[in-house]
Amino acid sequence: MSETISAPQGFFLNDTVTPATITDLLSAVEAAEANLSGAIAAEDAAEASATAAASSATSAGASASSATSSASSASTSASTASGAASTATTEASAASSSATAAASSASSAATSASSASTSATGSSNSASAASTSATSASGSASSAASSLASLLAVNPLSTTSGSAQSVASALTFNGAITLAAALSVSGAFTVTLSPSGAGQVIISPATAGTMDNMTLGGTTAKPAHVTTLGATGLISPNSVAGIVGTTLGDNAQAGSIGELLQSGGNVVSATVTTAVASPGVVGWSAHGMTGIAPVQFSNAGGALPTGLAAGTTYWTIPGSITTNTFEVATSIANAIAGTAVNFTGSSTGTQTCYQWAVTAANTPLSIAAINLTAGDWDVSGVVQTPPGAASLTAEYVSISVSLNALGGMGMLSLWAGAASTAAMIIPTPVVRINVSTTTPVYLVVNQASGGAGGAGGYMRARRVR
Repeated sequence: MSETISAPQGFFLNDTVTPATITDLLSAVEAAEANLSGAIAAEDAAEASATAAASSATSAGASASSATSSASSASTSASTASGAASTATTEASAASSSATAAASSASSAATSASSASTSATGSSNSASAASTSATSASGSASSAASSLASLLAVNPLSTTSGSAQSVASALTFNGAITLAAALSVSGAFTVTLSPSGAGQVIISPATAGTMDNMTLGGTTAKPAHVTTLGATGLISPNSVAGIVGTTLGDNAQAGSIGELLQSGGNVVSATVTTAVASPGVVGWSAHGMTGIAPVQFSNAGGALPTGLAAGTTYWTIPGSITTNTFEVATSIANAIAGTAVNFTGSSTGTQTCYQWAVTAANTPLSIAAINLTAGDWDVSGVVQTPPGAASLTAEYVSISVSLNALGGMGMLSLWAGAASTAAMIIPTPVVRINVSTTTPVYLVVNQASGGAGGAGGYMRARRVR
């Protein structure tokens, strides 16, 4: 039995469809369904590829960022293909009851299958792009590591934090250098510090260090200024450039070679003032005394202030002396210690001060003193007797390290002759005094006379080393 069915317009080349043709049509629908299943499988594979591409892009970091975006687009396309395949399945089912609908669904399915294939291809391309990006990122990292390795090969620095840094080849800085740890240079290397313009080389350790085997100013000598220059070995100036002396008329700094200390005054007298105060102050215009010098006082028409006695020897206090004033002590020891006499009561009449000590016959007396600090010193002095004093037949003068005692041979001078009341000036020898701690040294006189006399003097000490 045969039956004629009208075909959808434009679907077949002829105008009629036979049962056999329907069977073929159903087979085509089944084939389309199979193709749809393949498309769905391709879509699943595309989704898996997209997921892998996204993971690869994330691992690749910043360099694979664009690949991650592409993988996301591929996943979206695959999702679209899934929807299209579902629609095709529904239409294919409807084709079982309607040939026209089946034919239309088959056409739709073919189109969707083509779209799914295209999306799968896109996913594959996106995954390939992600792989390429990851490869590129890996290459960049490898290049950076290679550059770092190359740098370390030229200047191999230790990279351990807080540890010593070492340099195996030349190292040049074009800016400021600050060292927070030890710097050690060993081997046959030359260290050159040559800042230009206003640049300076400043070495300022918190703890004193050492500089060994080094010539300063070896090529171009320049003046050097230091606060303290010490040497544990010889200092050897040559005959052309020695140790230059000062061109000024000042004294050498305390503790320096050439330091000069002085004590004493001129054997003179003058009218003075004795201001009542604690301590008492003697006023004498341009008295000329330095250090520890002997003085005594007298009064006419009034009274000395309490604290002073006429005809008694006192000693100037070094730290109190100005051009026109000074304070006095009752002994050389008190003068060294700075213990001054206080003037109380009232000071009336005419006060006279004499720059010499009262002496007793055949009794050594220290008439000046210098408190030497540790070092090697040349010390000398001169003693003067005032005119009109007791008649002298002999006089010893000496440098001594003992109070009121003559020094030994080589430390004293002697004058002897006919009895005389004339003023005499007798110098001492220059005596070397070497002391390891602060020590007072004295100018001592011993007069052989017929009675009480007097003596003043001056002494000096020059530091040799």
